[in-house]
Amino acid sequence: TAFWIVRPRLLGIPGVANVAMWGERLHHLQVQVDPELLRAYDVTLDEVMEASAEALEVGILPYSSSSEPGTGGWIETSTQRIAVSNVLPISTPEELAQVAVPGKQKGDGSSLLLGDIGKVVQGFPPLIGDAVINDGEGLLIIVEKFPWGNTLEITRDVEAVLAELQPGLSGIDIDTTIFRPATFIELSIDNLTEAMLIAAGLVVLVIFVFLAEWRVALVSVIAIPLSLMAAMLVLNQLGATVNVMILAGLVIAIGAVVDDAIIDVENIVRRLRQHRSEGSDRSTASIVVEASLEVRGAIVYATIIEIVAVSPVFFLGGLSGAFFQPLALAFALSVGASMVVALTVTPALSYLLLSNARLEDRESPLARWVHNGYEKILLPIIQKPRIAFASVAIVVL
Repeated sequence: TAFWIVRPRLLGIPGVANVAMWGERLHHLQVQVDPELLRAYDVTLDEVMEASAEALEVGILPYSSSSEPGTGGWIETSTQRIAVSNVLPISTPEELAQVAVPGKQKGDGSSLLLGDIGKVVQGFPPLIGDAVINDGEGLLIIVEKFPWGNTLEITRDVEAVLAELQPGLSGIDIDTTIFRPATFIELSIDNLTEAMLIAAGLVVLVIFVFLAEWRVALVSVIAIPLSLMAAMLVLNQLGATVNVMILAGLVIAIGAVVDDAIIDVENIVRRLRQHRSEGSDRSTASIVVEASLEVRGAIVYATIIEIVAVSPVFFLGGLSGAFFQPLALAFALSVGASMVVALTVTPALSYLLLSNARLEDRESPLARWVHNGYEKILLPIIQKPRIAFASVAIVVL
């Protein structure tokens, strides 16, 4: 059933390259000869093989007519070639045992039969590997996909086919979770989603605590997923598929994405508060543009540094290069997209949401306390920078 029904049905799924089976026991007729009887009747093993092959029209002797493959023809489909075999009159061990060995006779002058030189039974070829499932014999079917195949889509199609075949496989338990790469991808996507939600929640919390304005938090919440989605769109255009290294690159890049989402909007809010507290009559648009330009250099240089830091990965060859290059590509694209979003979308959203927001009287007490403490620590370092430089040198060493 597995070989003739399940395997061809799975091979018909788009994207499936091969279906390998372990532990399969294809029944066929076997002549298990007795060497002593062969010697007694002066019969060679080749003669036994030729007799059985001619009777069953299948054999491995290259010079016998039964070795010619495809004598019954075949049917071509879009995915496989199905051989057509003749229905033979011999189908049981008892029938094969009555086949005579050409040119050989017994002492009484009667023909020597295959059953006279050994046991004729129904068995299976020696296993090259077994499938032990739940401490017992089982059948392991491995579905291999083409490199361009989508693991998630092919897995769903395979499970749908098995569900369709299940009514005809009574008494057979099918477990599709033993080795399921799609499970790892689904868990990775769930972990990435969880990391994004946690990151977004922490960003909202930190921004709200330090800036005391929900509109500012909203700008960052929009910028973070937008940066990751922009990177995914570029990867999609490049023909890349979601795999564990792509997901790892996105997860690693979340830190830089969050930083870009905060630094620009924080500087915009700071400048808006400053100008409004001073009674400036400058327009909100000009203040937003000026504040964005102030941090543009820092964002661009930081992005370049982060991309350069992973650039050696793109020059790796062999297995290491194939393994780590998707990670570095996803990271670089995420960081680059985050920079573009920070320099375009973030200022635009800040202008739309903060034009009429009252920011000057909403400074966070926690932010004021942190700033005062930071100034106390920074002042002696600026006055005596050699101590700071020496400390950094010792740490680096």
